[in-house]
Amino acid sequence: MSTKPSINTGAVDTIVSEYMEHEHVVGQALALTRAGSPQYVKAYGLADIAENTPVTVHTPFELASCTKTFTAWGILYLQLQGQLSVDDPVEKYVPLTGPGADFGGIALKYFLSMSGALADSGNSLPWSEQLKRAFSKGLQSTPGSTFLYSNPSFNLMGAVIQEVSGCKYPDFMQDKMLAPLNLADTLIHTESNTPADLAKAYQWEQAFEAPTGTWTQPTTRPPSASFSAGACLSSAQGLADYMCALDNQDILSDELYTLMFSKVPLTGGKPGTWGLGWGQTQWNGRTVWVKDGGLPGYCSYFVRDVASQTSVALTNNTSSSSPATLAKAILFEVLSKS
Repeated sequence: MSTKPSINTGAVDTIVSEYMEHEHVVGQALALTRAGSPQYVKAYGLADIAENTPVTVHTPFELASCTKTFTAWGILYLQLQGQLSVDDPVEKYVPLTGPGADFGGIALKYFLSMSGALADSGNSLPWSEQLKRAFSKGLQSTPGSTFLYSNPSFNLMGAVIQEVSGCKYPDFMQDKMLAPLNLADTLIHTESNTPADLAKAYQWEQAFEAPTGTWTQPTTRPPSASFSAGACLSSAQGLADYMCALDNQDILSDELYTLMFSKVPLTGGKPGTWGLGWGQTQWNGRTVWVKDGGLPGYCSYFVRDVASQTSVALTNNTSSSSPATLAKAILFEVLSKS
């Protein structure tokens, strides 16, 4: 792997080390890319404390809700094939019912942009049960009118992928996205394919005013609960490959990549804040697309800076460790040397 002179890798390493110490992070994976080329791919810390196993650039971590960016890509692939449109009502593919609610008339794009008005519900339950509970609560607002974060919305998109493609979601993603994009370090986690080298999950426990604390291992969430809202695994190298594929606009058309990274307008003329699977925000006046993810024992964060075509993708094996802080610090360190 070559590193461009503009990347001060020593400064990046210092930022990561200070963050890991402050946030008590056990193991960290970093992918830094620019304009479709990897700039710095690095692993830090431990995948397993008891065995003193270091993280490598190929160590898999749970990506949690960053999986939603992959699921959105899968839906757009089906649009590329002419099998659906994100403007289609979801009832065209999956029948939905709820109390006093017309779930079926909601366009796919609203679920993909977190404005589908579907409640979050029981995230540790099997994904199909989460959907049933969400439907039983009815619509939380007028669909398309307001932002409402919802894991069931993206599990619903996984159900659409299965119905339209005729394949199980993990198989579809492997055959149509992960293998063609050469994302060899990335997979959709199921109960039957847990990698032996998956980084173990940790959380830092420290009592109020106690001088120190300790790492414990939380109860992890089963893949059947995460599904298309959060079951993706990847490594530092896998994240670098993914960010480069997005930059290079591989497989999907330019039009569909533009659609993914364009804010979906809310009804009534209100501006939206999300594209398809990604949220847009401003960091120090710069437009960036972001997605975060968290599961018991894992945190992830993706950021893509539009103007510089610079991306930072992170994942670690420690709960509640504020990866957005790290991503922002790395991004602006890189931009300061550009």
